[in-house]
Amino acid sequence: MKKLFCLVLVTLATVACQHRSDDPIENAKEAAKDKDLQGTFVGACTQRPLDEILADYGKVFSGDKPATALTRPGVVPNRLQTSYTFSGAKLTRETRLYDNGECAKDPVITFTESGTFTGETDPNKLNNDKSRNIEMDFTKLEASVVAAHVDIANQVGFCGLKDWAADGQKREITAENAAKPSCYNAKVPKRHVSNVYKIIKKDETTSLALGTTTKAEVAAKDRPAKVDETTALTKSK
Repeated sequence: MKKLFCLVLVTLATVACQHRSDDPIENAKEAAKDKDLQGTFVGACTQRPLDEILADYGKVFSGDKPATALTRPGVVPNRLQTSYTFSGAKLTRETRLYDNGECAKDPVITFTESGTFTGETDPNKLNNDKSRNIEMDFTKLEASVVAAHVDIANQVGFCGLKDWAADGQKREITAENAAKPSCYNAKVPKRHVSNVYKIIKKDETTSLALGTTTKAEVAAKDRPAKVDETTALTKSK
């Protein structure tokens, strides 16, 4: 009897410790809730926040350099593009930084946050704008640097590391280093975002509108009341 009791405890502990994203049943359940949400959604190519550009600029150059050099191609990444990928219950947010105006070439730096999500599908719990609540839990942050910028990344100790390799391999970033403006400029990797989302279909295009795409923590009490359709992300085909 004692052995049986111990066996039950071990089994329960194993189940409790299993990560949701590694559970095929949970993945299948989440995927079935809203099939239109499954896939990758890519945002527009936008200007990178000035404080982040200045932080990079200050590490690479002395303070007497002209401000016009901030956007000189090949010097400091000044454009960014964000994407969200939903696969089963798994969630990935990718932020790519570019040194060109169209986000067309290989990104200079790529930040990848990974975790899980849970979406609301009860039709009686839709928000006024027909959006649905979604809970996002990010648990890991990784970064990679394009080969052409590895030397300078090592020179300045990008994200607290000085051994970046030219193979573009992702490196896990600690919370302390991630918070630096010259790194990810956010208190990650572990963060929760109480958000809202809505799938928009127009002609042959499917888009994802979120209440916020912030890198900050968002508690349930601060959940956005509606989505921002002006910053909708387009689903990749």
